[in-house]
Amino acid sequence: MTIIEPNDSRYLSYVTGMNQRWRASPAKILLPGNTPEAVQCVQEAVTQGQRISVRAGGNCYQDFTSHNDVDVLIDVSDMDDITFDPHMQAIAIGAGATLSRT
Repeated sequence: MTIIEPNDSRYLSYVTGMNQRWRASPAKILLPGNTPEAVQCVQEAVTQGQRISVRAGGNCYQDFTSHNDVDVLIDVSDMDDITFDPHMQAIAIGAGATLSRT
């Protein structure tokens, strides 16, 4: 899991989503790489009484993910795997996958 705090040079790029009208200022941004890490992010924030927001593609038209009251922004953009399960005959698409994935 990657942790980005305000003093990190990447911080500004993560607090601004696709809709640049809204910008958050969370104490930290967490980038889980898989489901167990995402669960850990949520559990730790809830235990500490922090308000969380989860962003996937960053395409929110309102300030739901980039709200000023957010303490911890959980960005799942690294969870962008697309897999096929032959046993289930199903495709699984990660929460961070976007239409522009190359």
